[in-house]
Amino acid sequence: MVKRNVLVVALLLTVSSILAQSEYSVYLGGSYPLGDYGRFSTNNEEIAWYDKTSNAGAGVGFDIGIKMKSDIKSIEGLGFIITADLFYNGHNNDLKDLKKDYEEELEDFSSDFKFRMPKYINIPVMLGLNFETQLKSDIDLWTELAVGANLGKTTKYLREYGYDDYDDYYDYHLCYSMTYNTTLSLAYQFGIGVKLSDKISLGIHYYSLGSRRLEGEEYYEEHYSGNDDDYDEDFKLGRINPNMLNFRIGYCF
Repeated sequence: MVKRNVLVVALLLTVSSILAQSEYSVYLGGSYPLGDYGRFSTNNEEIAWYDKTSNAGAGVGFDIGIKMKSDIKSIEGLGFIITADLFYNGHNNDLKDLKKDYEEELEDFSSDFKFRMPKYINIPVMLGLNFETQLKSDIDLWTELAVGANLGKTTKYLREYGYDDYDDYYDYHLCYSMTYNTTLSLAYQFGIGVKLSDKISLGIHYYSLGSRRLEGEEYYEEHYSGNDDDYDEDFKLGRINPNMLNFRIGYCF
């Protein structure tokens, strides 16, 4: 028991020493989808969260994150990094137009409707290496590479509307939804940038957040003139590949 306590204390002191000597940074940037992740055209209305295709239709989003860097004493300029990010991507312009057109159609016969198209959330946590070298007295050049795991979430698809015709004693209501499973995938990133006055960091990064299948549970409910019909069942669609280019600014402390 005594040996275990001594070991725990030594481990805590070691971790505390590493954390105390580490550099931290927070950052914010724009997230630009690449390849099929950002592809969708109104000429081809197949979309990954509804069909078996890899076209995800993601639009330009944002990224916020935090990074910890701990220097490797034996190699000047080299350090371990741990990063955690939150990416959010909505719809590209073609999907926005499609959503607007569909909502205008719904407004013609229903004053009470809900229509939501899925958006993408990614939370990668990574471990890697960062190398930094001085260009001028107040300008450093850095590059980094990291790998880890990405927690991916696609938000809910929902189409719900109804109308009443009291003269004919007729009412109608429909609700259809698709709820997507949260996934875990292998991810990596590499980047390059500059640090100004040891405080402000400007960088360009490429992120590949792994391949994930869109699957989950769909629900359907229809009500008309006293008749009811409903079901829920599992579905399995295609895979998407969240690949992105990021431009961001960070503050180091």
